[in-house]
Amino acid sequence: MTDKSSKQLPKQKQSGQQKKSSRRSYLNEFQKDAAGTYQYSGAWIHYDTDEAGRSYAGWRTAILTCTVVMVVCIIAAGCIPAPGMQNGAYLLIPYMISVVAGALTVYAAGRLLIHGEKLREYVYDATAIKLPARAMVTAIASFLVGLMECVWIAQHGFAGAPVWFICLLLLELLSGGSALLLRNVILGTKWERCGGKR
Repeated sequence: MTDKSSKQLPKQKQSGQQKKSSRRSYLNEFQKDAAGTYQYSGAWIHYDTDEAGRSYAGWRTAILTCTVVMVVCIIAAGCIPAPGMQNGAYLLIPYMISVVAGALTVYAAGRLLIHGEKLREYVYDATAIKLPARAMVTAIASFLVGLMECVWIAQHGFAGAPVWFICLLLLELLSGGSALLLRNVILGTKWERCGGKR
């Protein structure tokens, strides 16, 4: 029998309810045991290896190193008085995108590492699956900042700060390169799924 109340809901409201339901669907994977505590009963995703054949410790070090270098370079790029970084809109916009995308990348990478070698499926979906796209956006935005800095210099000159121009380019290359390397490490990782139903 069709539920009339669901038919009367606006499409936007139904869509919002579906999104909210999908976000919380992992709660169905927790079952209450005899003691009254909730236990996870869903699938687990294990780290197997990667394209370089690294152990989990080596893989973890690679992820951590790429993430730290990326973050340090993004922050440093915003702290130096490079030409155009104070008032150039076409420089500031991609830089802010790199900051936001970098923060989301750090959050996913941190959550991935904190949960260790064995991940619950919903954690895997929220970290290993989303990390490559976030890292790619960070890399593109970082490289775009470097490109726009070159455009600024071509239009306005070095403004007496050629050293800061070079520093900014190096920092953006490092942050973008680290983000790309992080993406490649994640994409090259082999995982093993056990238990639960998809």
